[in-house]
Amino acid sequence: RFGSAQEVLCDSNPPLDARQPGLVLATLKRWVEEESPSKASKDYTHFNHVGAKTVATLFYDWLMKEYEVYLGKKLENMSNPEALFAKPVSK
Repeated sequence: RFGSAQEVLCDSNPPLDARQPGLVLATLKRWVEEESPSKASKDYTHFNHVGAKTVATLFYDWLMKEYEVYLGKKLENMSNPEALFAKPVSK
């Protein structure tokens, strides 16, 4: 699901695909030229401190959301969630 992370981090529409570098450049261009304050350096490659904080926040939020989905699926797939806390049976 790395594509989802790319979509969130690069804030592009349609979803960003690493095989479509034009979308990355378009987003960086917007971050340099249209955002106030600017979120990337004029080399169109590196985030500045504002952009780095934005990316870190977006990534963290996405990661926590995906972790909650993972935990939900893990519990749904278990027939007996209490089994997680059961003591092992010795043979």
